[in-house]
Amino acid sequence: MIAAYVAYVRLIERRPVTELGTQGAVGEFATGFVVGDFLFSLIMLILWLSGVVTIGVGAGWTAAADAPDFRFGRPYMRYQHWHIP
Repeated sequence: MIAAYVAYVRLIERRPVTELGTQGAVGEFATGFVVGDFLFSLIMLILWLSGVVTIGVGAGWTAAADAPDFRFGRPYMRYQHWHIP
């Protein structure tokens, strides 16, 4: 797939493939990781504040969520429980 992209850029667009270079890759990865972590934390905070998710500390972290489920044509509440050691 990468070879096809490189061939396309070189033959059709007639330019060097600079976006696949390694220069600055570590910094961009770190920035993306921090931004992604922030966005995940923000979503979890919003869900916690709205009461959809409860997070408790016990024998590890646990999170439980009640969410509507439409698998059978009508909404009903489903209980999900995740245990994160």
